[in-house]
Amino acid sequence: MSPQEAERLDRMVALSGLCKQEYLCKRVLQEDVVVRPSPRILKSLKAQLEQLHQDVEKIAHLEDADAEFVENLLRVTTLLAGLKEVVV
Repeated sequence: MSPQEAERLDRMVALSGLCKQEYLCKRVLQEDVVVRPSPRILKSLKAQLEQLHQDVEKIAHLEDADAEFVENLLRVTTLLAGLKEVVV
């Protein structure tokens, strides 16, 4: 696994709220990973949003965004949209 793939996996695990082993088992078995809101998940989402904000600032002047960045941005915003009803 490349360092970039490992970093991506770590982000996905952190956003899921599961331990890495449980996350990998669910994905290998093609089971849904259901994110349950908790303070740890919200902290992870906040950290991801802060990182995304920094990334957006870095590429603000570029016309083409990195595909992985866009994928990560969509994943986090989708999770936040789903949590909005629970958190509010």
